[in-house]
Amino acid sequence: MYLMQHRADMANSNKDKEAFARRRKMYMDQDFDPGYYPSSMPLDIRLSRAAEYAAYQLGQINRKLDRLVEAAERVARSRSRGALTK
Repeated sequence: MYLMQHRADMANSNKDKEAFARRRKMYMDQDFDPGYYPSSMPLDIRLSRAAEYAAYQLGQINRKLDRLVEAAERVARSRSRGALTK
């Protein structure tokens, strides 16, 4: 009985983590909106939210630039192969 309950708890825990990750990604994919009045939230929390958002956005930019570089390298390789066969 304990093992079955443990597995059910783990499944629920994983579902909760996945749901949290989906909500967090949706929040991060939107334009930054602090959604609060500065006087209603401590400065350290406001700064940490802004920093987390900025870091996420920089990561997204980095991934897109990586894909762009890979595509440019593929094009350059295909053009150099074409020049060699002529």
